[in-house]
Amino acid sequence: MLEGDAFTAASVSDATDWGWGCCFNPDGTYHLWGAAGGGDAPTGKMRSSDFTLGGIGEISFLIGGGNDIDNLYVALRRSSDGTEIRRATNTAFADSEALTRVVWDVSDEIGEDLYLEVVDNSSGGWGHINLDDVRTFTEQSITQIANPSFETGDLTGWTVISGDAFSDAHVSDATDWGWGGPFTQDGTHHLWGAAVGGDGPTGTLRSSTFTLTGTGTIEFLIGGGNDIDNLYVALHRAADGAEVMRATNTDFADSEAYSTVRWNAAAHLGQDLYFEIVDTATGGWGHINVDGFDTNVAVLGYEFDNAGFETGTLDGWAVDGDAFTADHLSQETTTPAGEPFDAEGDFHLWGGALDQDEATGTLTSPRFLVGGRAEVRLLLGGTVDPDIYAAVLADDGDEVARVGVPEATDTYQPVVIDLSEHRGEAVRLRLVDGSPSGHLNADAIRTLVNDPMTWAFDEGSGATAGGGGASADPVAYVFNDAAFKPDSDPLWTDGVVNGALLFDGYSTYIERPGDATLTPSSALSIEAWVAPRSYEWGDLGQASVIINQHDPRAKTGYLLGMYRHGAWGLEFGDGVNWYTLRAEGDAILPTYEWSHVAATYDANTGAMRLFLNGEQVAEKTLGENTRILAAASQPLLIGRHNNAAVINGAFHANMWNGAIDELTVTDSVLTGDDIAEAADRESGVPTIAPSRDRYDGDRYRPQYHFLPPEHWMNEPHAPVF
Repeated sequence: MLEGDAFTAASVSDATDWGWGCCFNPDGTYHLWGAAGGGDAPTGKMRSSDFTLGGIGEISFLIGGGNDIDNLYVALRRSSDGTEIRRATNTAFADSEALTRVVWDVSDEIGEDLYLEVVDNSSGGWGHINLDDVRTFTEQSITQIANPSFETGDLTGWTVISGDAFSDAHVSDATDWGWGGPFTQDGTHHLWGAAVGGDGPTGTLRSSTFTLTGTGTIEFLIGGGNDIDNLYVALHRAADGAEVMRATNTDFADSEAYSTVRWNAAAHLGQDLYFEIVDTATGGWGHINVDGFDTNVAVLGYEFDNAGFETGTLDGWAVDGDAFTADHLSQETTTPAGEPFDAEGDFHLWGGALDQDEATGTLTSPRFLVGGRAEVRLLLGGTVDPDIYAAVLADDGDEVARVGVPEATDTYQPVVIDLSEHRGEAVRLRLVDGSPSGHLNADAIRTLVNDPMTWAFDEGSGATAGGGGASADPVAYVFNDAAFKPDSDPLWTDGVVNGALLFDGYSTYIERPGDATLTPSSALSIEAWVAPRSYEWGDLGQASVIINQHDPRAKTGYLLGMYRHGAWGLEFGDGVNWYTLRAEGDAILPTYEWSHVAATYDANTGAMRLFLNGEQVAEKTLGENTRILAAASQPLLIGRHNNAAVINGAFHANMWNGAIDELTVTDSVLTGDDIAEAADRESGVPTIAPSRDRYDGDRYRPQYHFLPPEHWMNEPHAPVF
């Protein structure tokens, strides 16, 4: 006990409920109930004994009571100097005393002597804290199940509940299934439901229990049959066995291959959970394959909160030493020499604010992904010294790049860190002051810089289209390399501005590699002139794509497209959730007419907006700072869906049928005035009626076509031939 009377022997309780609700769900019989001794009024502080951090560097505990990070919290401190390393309050607070688990990964502190401090400085409503089951040594993370990818080669860590559908013999290292392949499993081994006994056996398999932490995102691989009632993976709550989520192999296509399932289970953060694999099917494809369970998916973005210190705090940054503290955050506009700082925003990090150049230390950002132009831009000032610099660190802690202060002055100067060799990697930014005779200033940190992408479609002929400063993108078209007629170019027509590209609805599209595209995050704007020729049915309920780069399973990337009957909209994911905004009713896209469409998203306000012909026609507000997470592993496609419905095993639906002109994608937020100005031009009537002369010379015409208005086609690869 350090001070106060919030924590006494009377606070240790064996109560299972708090009188007007249930249940605490402690570990064992006793727990610390902050309200047991005197309600909310007492305040105080207590600390644990010192301990040396070992194992995998994971610390966890159960916490309950009020949600107040400033006055009700558990803190981890370094014994040598009392520096606070981590802090947590009961973020699951919902007028409930129930205990939920907090897990800290503090592996950077392995070998350090540490202690825990429990603080109650609150005396108002819910002004108390509950605590139980503090674990400071862990050899295997409690946030993951045992043997998540079956790499032991057997069912170690899993329990067979019933039947004979799952056994050690079903754990396989096969890479294909004999008549096809590959499985694309995670690692070497995986659970192949048909490895022994085929489709006949049935049964249930259960994982070990884990505690859900982090973002609440769960991911695993699934294969085999599609039967949500008889072949599925279920997530269960350990406290009462209740099933809370379920998935089957919806990608089933007469293939054993694995596809990814990603769940947003954030509603169950802090709870103990387990998986059940269920097979009660005995008919054709009556088996299930699973692998690669990840119960603590790190949903990393390309930016991080408080990069420019505009909160006036160091929230999100890890502090070591005393060169960078909250007291170094300044709103001063001029240096001691009377020169302007030239900072951005309200706050900046002034290493010389306390006039203590002898202080040393580091300030380290959260992890982020390298994307866009693969560079970090920031403002630096202070002392020119080889021990004073900004560095980028790889996941293993190795430094991959650094930059120093260009000129000895407190006035900020722009610098750029080139990370072109590390695109797609997870990194951290570290500010370093290792000199006892200098200081470092930093501000306006940008971890994502993009070039806009623009396709004017003015070529008028040929099989390439220029876009966004990159080399020209190839235009896919069925007759680029014709088999039964002379080769011919993709279809071009007059546009709103010079030329336009005419997409035939089944073979025309543009593809650009995912690592050569704009990386969306805090902002996205797309605008184009479009003239559809027909309204596709929209198989799988999906849009006919104007432009997209997305992965619906992982809930990443974005899409702009048209749905049934001319409705259209913007979709995107943040790695946990998928968001959709549609323009419907009178705001549909008419066929055989030019329409100017624009879609914007601004994470600062959380606003998605759609504009048709310069007028806003739809809006939805999400939570502030909801960022788009790019689908970097997917190609960017114009006119074709990243995850298209496939008809008859060969024909891709969800493709654009009509003309597109003046397509632009940027990471700035276009205003209503910007969009109205772009839409304010004479568009004319598009020349997009079907023309049969492109089939001339093909002995196979006519054949049936899947889409209107060209119900007849000449290609021998038609769905019906």
